[in-house]
Amino acid sequence: MYIQENTMRNQSKVYMDSKEDEIILCIPIMDTSIDNEYIHHIFNKLNMNVEKIIEYINKSNEHLKRVIIHLKNRENSQPPSQTQNQTQPQKKNIFEYIKNRIDQNKDVKIVHNYPYYWKTVKAYK
Repeated sequence: MYIQENTMRNQSKVYMDSKEDEIILCIPIMDTSIDNEYIHHIFNKLNMNVEKIIEYINKSNEHLKRVIIHLKNRENSQPPSQTQNQTQPQKKNIFEYIKNRIDQNKDVKIVHNYPYYWKTVKAYK
């Protein structure tokens, strides 16, 4: 586990472990009407495999929930395409971008239905 001291609030956060090809994201606020199938669909469009989704209903507002999502990079799990031309520039790997932002303890905004987005952060216990 990775422990970081938050000196401003004098609290410590214990972050969930993640492997090199895995990201564990937290969406702190999400409407309960959004189901797991929709979450899977959005991350599949980003070329990521959703391994597990954990939901926590908000105690003060039962119409909101917190969601923890375990993601894996689909590009690492599939062999490279034979039809891909080597002279074409490679598209930016979204998984690596998100992983770098999360590892730097920055947030990532994922647009799921323009103009609506989820603000995601690194998951912690």
